[in-house]
Amino acid sequence: MKADEASSAELRRLRTEVAALRAREEQLGAALAAWDAGTFRWEIAADRVTWDDNLRGVFALPEGREVRTIADFLALVHPEDRDAVVDGVQAALQARRDLDMEFRIVRGDGAVRWLADRGRLLLDGQGQPAAVIGACIDVTARRLAEERRRESEERYRSLVETSPDAIFVHQDGRVVFANPQAAAMLGAADAASLVGSPVFDLVAPEFRELARERVARVPRPGMRNEPTEFLVRRLDGRTVQVETTSAAVLVDGRLAVQVALRDITGRKAAEAEQARLVAALDAERARLHAILEHMPAGVLIREAPGGALVLSNEQLRRIWRAGPALSGDDAGSEYLHGFHPDGRPYEPSQWPLMRAIATGETVLGEEIEILRGDGTRGVISVNAAPVTDGQGRRIAGVVVVDDITARREVEQRQRLLLAELSHRVKNTLAVVRSIARQSLAGDRSLDDARQAFDSRLLALAQSHDLLTASGWRGVDLEDLVRGELLAYGGRARIRGARVLLIPQATRTLGLVLHELATNAAKYGALSVPGGSVTVEWNAPVGGLLELRWEERGGPPVETPHRCGFGRTLIERALAYELGGGATLSFAPAGVTCELRMWLADRETPAKG
Repeated sequence: MKADEASSAELRRLRTEVAALRAREEQLGAALAAWDAGTFRWEIAADRVTWDDNLRGVFALPEGREVRTIADFLALVHPEDRDAVVDGVQAALQARRDLDMEFRIVRGDGAVRWLADRGRLLLDGQGQPAAVIGACIDVTARRLAEERRRESEERYRSLVETSPDAIFVHQDGRVVFANPQAAAMLGAADAASLVGSPVFDLVAPEFRELARERVARVPRPGMRNEPTEFLVRRLDGRTVQVETTSAAVLVDGRLAVQVALRDITGRKAAEAEQARLVAALDAERARLHAILEHMPAGVLIREAPGGALVLSNEQLRRIWRAGPALSGDDAGSEYLHGFHPDGRPYEPSQWPLMRAIATGETVLGEEIEILRGDGTRGVISVNAAPVTDGQGRRIAGVVVVDDITARREVEQRQRLLLAELSHRVKNTLAVVRSIARQSLAGDRSLDDARQAFDSRLLALAQSHDLLTASGWRGVDLEDLVRGELLAYGGRARIRGARVLLIPQATRTLGLVLHELATNAAKYGALSVPGGSVTVEWNAPVGGLLELRWEERGGPPVETPHRCGFGRTLIERALAYELGGGATLSFAPAGVTCELRMWLADRETPAKG
């Protein structure tokens, strides 16, 4: 009787669990349907595929069409993605890892959709792939949204980066973005140097209250301020007269203000200068001549329509290095050699002053490469305008010339410096990425991995500090070694000739020495009070440096059973980066390591 009661109770319990399981399955099915998702199972050996009804709905399969094999499934994959899916599945099976792919399908109704495929790989008793169970989710909306956002961001960045105006964005009172033109206007080395700057420090003090009011007027995205003029303050303290507009935008979901600045200093100066020249021509030519002789810019005035010379100043003669001939009736025409960007020479009628006389054209900031009277070349910025009488008739033309040769040379140097900086940053990021990948790999704990990564990153930073202190000209090998062993005082014996390491050798050798010192401190001679390390090297022969690391007085040494990242770095880094090598010896008396590297750039073995 008691056995029957127990059986009945067990039966009721099983029925309850089955009902609960079915309810959970129904809930899961409803959730998957709501997310345009479905589940599948693929039995690999039998090549048998099983889909739930939700997945059939995702693929919009018509009644009667079944997916029973992997080939049936691949037939629904977009032809352009099919090979990638096959390769991805094969790679997952070979690596014994789960599936994680995104690809396009062609549904039964002809629609093309994006799916995310996530599958758990099940292994049999022999560790061979047996089956894959997982789910497919329709992610078309997300992919399209990401594509639209990426295209929009790219269009915005392209417009801003190529805009002739200075543009920056500020949020919470600080600059969060700037284009190269903003950096140039405000006297920064590059756009990144402006990021983080207090925005109101970039405004002349007498205009800061106005700037704050304009920020307050745009409390919501899409609102704009009308153009106005004020002074901005460069990083060197000088001010620039600008015309500015601003608008509220969102940055990372929060309100920010985008500001566009246009330098109107030249325009204002040109307008004032032209008015002054016209008044002086009408009133007192001699007085004008005296003023022009003391101007920092070169000035030339010719009559209309024939082009006879009225006057030219000393600064113009200095710019052209033309000598007295420039003041003659022909204005030194034999010296006026200018060239278009494509190398074609300027014809007489193409010069800005002659265009102003002939057509009334006003020319602002036209840059021309010139051949000076002494045979040297330079670059000038030319502003030219017609002079009219009270009836609007052209009576003369005036040109103002600035020598911008030095500025062009500075800009070229800046471009070279930026290219070098980009190269160094990319190299450093590649090293950090490799350190992170290797430090976090394997079966070590997260804390151990973090400590290893931090210590290696600190070693890399120490090498960079030495390089920075040397102006990236090179680091003394003894300084590098002492820096790594500084904490061990007299227990570290360092001997060697003075050797200057190139930057690449500094980074690589710094990491290798760090790994040797870390291993010695954990397991070797530096892990006990009486242990010591000797590092010695001789003067390089034929550009090849040989360095020896020797540990003594530590615990008995055993050859490690596994090859971790540190040992891999020691044995391979010098060969990979510098065409050298390393030999590690695990003698019972102590670890020794012999390092070889080339101190000058050489062809290293192919990296593959």
